[in-house]
Amino acid sequence: MNLQILKPRKALNKAFLKVKPMRIEIERFKYQLIYLLDRSNVTRGCRHGRIGKTNRPTGL
Repeated sequence: MNLQILKPRKALNKAFLKVKPMRIEIERFKYQLIYLLDRSNVTRGCRHGRIGKTNRPTGL
């Protein structure tokens, strides 16, 4: 299986490109993404015996 990296304009339906997101929706998405990444790192650390260490690469 080959993965193709698409730019957002190519990946989204044209109708979605016309909808402007509200600032509160963007902030909520950012908060939830950070929460998800932090939670996955804690879960991953517990499984491998590394509680508290982050496995995320630097520079993100």
